[in-house]
Amino acid sequence: MTDTEDLMNGQKWSCVTMVLFGCVVVLSGIWRIVSADGGSTGLWFGLILGGFSWFGGLLFWKGRKVPAYTISFFCIALVGGWFGYESFVKKGFANSEVRQLLVICSSLVTAVLLGWLGCLSNASSEGSGDAR
Repeated sequence: MTDTEDLMNGQKWSCVTMVLFGCVVVLSGIWRIVSADGGSTGLWFGLILGGFSWFGGLLFWKGRKVPAYTISFFCIALVGGWFGYESFVKKGFANSEVRQLLVICSSLVTAVLLGWLGCLSNASSEGSGDAR
């Protein structure tokens, strides 16, 4: 596999990671509206931030790394931060919902995966120089 193919695979896996994260966020919003009365704000939160995550994935697919990382990490920080605040500060860990804990875990996993894939992409693009 050439260095260009390695780089493209990193971008495609970053795209897949963000699309899956967006699906988790949207499903969390749907779970909220189904499980609680007045959960429409949770649904809108999930739809909007899930949509932004999908947009970040699209930018990865198109090769626009800087805006893709900016939007993606903003979404991850906002979703993970909000659910972390709700679970650990506002309600307390004992009263947090399973849905919130799953989204926090998926936010952490997504952030680590994007960072790891970004390091792999940078390493393959730095090592692609031809030593003649």
